[in-house]
Amino acid sequence: PERSVAFQARWQEFTATMSASIVNEAILASSIKTADAVVAEYLLYRGFTKTLQALDGEQKCDRLQAMQPSQIADELMACVKGCRLEDFLATWKTLQSKYFSKLEPEIQQMVGQIESSMKRMYLVSAAKTGKPALISEFFERFSKELEGRAEWSRWFAMPFVAQPQNHGIFGPCFSQQFEDTVWASLSNLLVMVFRAVPVPKLLQLHSDKLHRLKLESLIASMRMENELLCAQRDDVDKCVASLRKQLHELKSQYARSRPGRAARSPAANDSPMSDADGMPEWLSDVMSPAAKKSPMDKSKDSTNQAGSQTYTSAPTGGDSLSHIPSGNVFSSTPPSTTSAKSDSSGGGFGASIVRTLRPSSPSVTTSGLQIINGHSSKIIQCRGSHEHALSASMSAGKKIKVWDLSNPSTTPICTISSSFNLTCMAWDNRSGRAVLYGTDDRRIRLYNIDSKRQLLDIKSEADYRHISCVAVCPDGSKFAGSCQSAAGTKLCVWTMRTGRLEIDFVVEPMGVQLTSIAFNHNGTMLVAGGSDGMTRLYNVDDGCAIMGWPTHEGGVRQVQFGHDETTVFSCGSDNMVVEWSVLKAMGKFVRSFPMPGEDRLQSFEVHPGGNHLTLAGSKGIYLIRFDHNDPINALSVPTKSQAFTCFDWDTGANMVVAGTLKGDVIISEWHVV
Repeated sequence: PERSVAFQARWQEFTATMSASIVNEAILASSIKTADAVVAEYLLYRGFTKTLQALDGEQKCDRLQAMQPSQIADELMACVKGCRLEDFLATWKTLQSKYFSKLEPEIQQMVGQIESSMKRMYLVSAAKTGKPALISEFFERFSKELEGRAEWSRWFAMPFVAQPQNHGIFGPCFSQQFEDTVWASLSNLLVMVFRAVPVPKLLQLHSDKLHRLKLESLIASMRMENELLCAQRDDVDKCVASLRKQLHELKSQYARSRPGRAARSPAANDSPMSDADGMPEWLSDVMSPAAKKSPMDKSKDSTNQAGSQTYTSAPTGGDSLSHIPSGNVFSSTPPSTTSAKSDSSGGGFGASIVRTLRPSSPSVTTSGLQIINGHSSKIIQCRGSHEHALSASMSAGKKIKVWDLSNPSTTPICTISSSFNLTCMAWDNRSGRAVLYGTDDRRIRLYNIDSKRQLLDIKSEADYRHISCVAVCPDGSKFAGSCQSAAGTKLCVWTMRTGRLEIDFVVEPMGVQLTSIAFNHNGTMLVAGGSDGMTRLYNVDDGCAIMGWPTHEGGVRQVQFGHDETTVFSCGSDNMVVEWSVLKAMGKFVRSFPMPGEDRLQSFEVHPGGNHLTLAGSKGIYLIRFDHNDPINALSVPTKSQAFTCFDWDTGANMVVAGTLKGDVIISEWHVV
């Protein structure tokens, strides 16, 4: 037991350190980005255009990746694995002159060992790619530097070995374990070095601002919680007073009903009863401990029970939602990449549907474009069935219309009307013939488009009147909905067959609204994005919150699992789509995709093949290929004379469906070449 406790303590310390490292790295990236913008604005204000141009040039050639350890490590590994020796040496020389040369002798010795390992990885990469000339050139260039070092004495024989991967000396360096070990050592070294570097005052100002905003949010949340507790206390006092009055009346009735009591004085009747003999069953039930609890106490007990079931045994360090302070908004932005500038030249919806933003981008062709005047008011959401060539559009006019994408027509195949405002919808993709939608009268309904009737009508608790988002499990066995009230938010999961409530999660901190939810492929996990900029991960089978981490400045607009479900994508009000790891290093930043040009990001779609990403903005739809050399490869579909409000993709029919501010539904085939 003592060893187990010691291990748990070390593990908690490790998770706390890793979480703090992720948050600090994101905060530093946000601070550097803000400081660069402030300096550029000041130079432009003073008219120092030459200095501004020099600053832009230095930023584009920044080899230190805005001092982000993970990005620098990835860049160095890419140079070595790509046999780009000059780029590796230039970056390493910059790090050596600015940081490594100022370290203690023991640390410098470790730096030398990592440098040797990186050079060995370069030789291994050259051998793997069949470039023996690069190996010979390497030893000719560094022979004088390496010939006196014992660890390199046997490596000079590598050019003369036919299969070095099978050799006893060189073979271990060809393994994936060696590569992972080198990357981890390099990342830890860079984190340690950058932590020791004093932060400039300009960056410290931004960190202080984030800390102040966090404290203000915490104070506002605590005030709101205090007001709610005061209101609950007043309700409990009223309930207690009412129960005492009822108990007093019941005592009086019981005293008058017993034989021989009529002659007793009123004072005796008012005194507490000392004997329980002959007490009626109904009165003993009233006086039982369970009956003495007020309705407010019962409500609190049920809420506490649900909360204790949801957030249990979570490790420290900020990885669990139970350890996030109430109202604590993490204002952190992941490292951003250079935005692609969109060519905003004209062009209607006719022949020039697609514009290529970069000459090297893959091509996209569209056909069968159709603009349908489907609604008389703004379209709020578009949802494709993804397998059945159907699409549903939901408008602010309290109507949902279903369109057949295989045979587009100006007449919908089904129209769903509601007496209340529609808030969200989703398809039952297993059958492809039912639409799930929520309203602001605390109801979630499942509607069959063939029989034109409701299959389910779920009513949430009385206090939770607003349904902010819904999602259906891919296998059609269950669905989830976010129910919101002034007191808080619950994430509930129901069975699709019976509509029975399986589990509900209490979202913390209080006052956070969930803006998007999504299941994984078998419905065992739920990912949710919140208005506080946090992304949360839930285990549906165990009924517990796995973790939560800050993803965007401002609110999260949409979340979605990656194609292999080892990552989660999220987009937010900061105009970025960010990919996060949820496999080993949960919540670790993977990569980001900024919205091209000056457009406003509204939604995105990760396609099943996992090779490209589609972004939707108010001015167009863009494509990003993951496997292309450029980090941003976007294709824009221009709008006519109005802004897009929503968008979705139907993979079964290769169709893109978009809604507009005027109420038009735009349908077009989309083929990536």
